[in-house]
Amino acid sequence: TEDLSTYATFSRSWQLPNAGTFVSNGAAEFYSADLKEIGFKAYILDDALMFNAAVFQIEQERPVTDTTTGDVTDRDTSEHNGFELELRGQLTKQWSATASYTYLDAEDEDTGKKPNDVSDQLFSLGSTYQIDSHWRVGGNIKYVGERYAGNNEAVKLDSYTLVDLMAAYRVGKHSVQFNAYNIFDEKYFLGATGGTSGRNQIGYGAPAEYMVSYGYEF
Repeated sequence: TEDLSTYATFSRSWQLPNAGTFVSNGAAEFYSADLKEIGFKAYILDDALMFNAAVFQIEQERPVTDTTTGDVTDRDTSEHNGFELELRGQLTKQWSATASYTYLDAEDEDTGKKPNDVSDQLFSLGSTYQIDSHWRVGGNIKYVGERYAGNNEAVKLDSYTLVDLMAAYRVGKHSVQFNAYNIFDEKYFLGATGGTSGRNQIGYGAPAEYMVSYGYEF
């Protein structure tokens, strides 16, 4: 119908191991990832709001690395099952907002443990408000659930919440915008990636940050 549509998707992608990783036993072949997704999209309140919902499954091959030598010695497969919800729209003439939630149940098919750096829950809420012809303000909240560093749940990474704010002023062809990121100076781990030594590298996220920008339209 005009207000409701459904879809189904299947896709496959391939990639080689990360650059700088040594491979052995023919393990340098491509690693595949299969995505299956079905969902629907609906427009409500005279198209003022758009609601999207989907369920998906991802089967992904990953290299298995020797922690002593850094060599890729084998491959394993993880399965991700989850759903995502999204609501966005123009609530009033001046006010727009968007909210999204993702739930992900991921595990290694051989060990049953969670894969490296995969959170089970993600949530975000953002909004902007046009005060008048000159001023616009907004904000965003982002939540990332608990994760593990390492393919054997070696290190648990805590969940975190980030809050960003912005204010913009525009007159004629001139505009000035102020952004404040992570305003509560949350201490958090941004993620865990595989290093060339075969050991996971855990990195901190950015602290509180402030930025002012100027724009001019020609």
